[in-house]
Amino acid sequence: DLTDVGVGVVALNGAESRIGLIHKLIGQFKYQQMTQRQESVEALASRFGVSLPDDLMMTTDELRKLADSAGVEIGGHTRNHPILTRLEDGAAREEILAGKHDLEARLERPVRLFAYPNGRPGKDYDARHAAMARECGFELAVSTAPAAARVGADPFQLPRFTPWDRTPGRFGLRLLRTLMT
Repeated sequence: DLTDVGVGVVALNGAESRIGLIHKLIGQFKYQQMTQRQESVEALASRFGVSLPDDLMMTTDELRKLADSAGVEIGGHTRNHPILTRLEDGAAREEILAGKHDLEARLERPVRLFAYPNGRPGKDYDARHAAMARECGFELAVSTAPAAARVGADPFQLPRFTPWDRTPGRFGLRLLRTLMT
């Protein structure tokens, strides 16, 4: 029963229902203020007797290998993945800059690219944040607006195609729709 965290009663009877619960929880917590979000997640972890991981993505060595040998350019984000429109300007700028500095320290090289957390234009970030990304030394920034970048696109509000579909067919349809817009 997760009614107290806004999800309701959920039956967990297999992998699919667990994945569904994860999506519901992310949706519930995503737009909370950062401190409230962290407190909510920690309370939920404590309630179920689990420890939160501190290594969700990649190690520093894995990042360096990816950048050095795989020819992949690593782009920045923020330090804590807040919704930038929910922050005061100073806090938003600090999140952007701290994320850049953290990543540059790990990679031991400049980070030129930025991706807005969640990335929905007008909802998750706006023109103020695009200006902040530029002021923080990034060369371009991507949103999650579903489109292909065209000549003349704002380099600090580039759309991007994200491979988040669950089936190859849906991925193909979205790719086709994106290329036709």
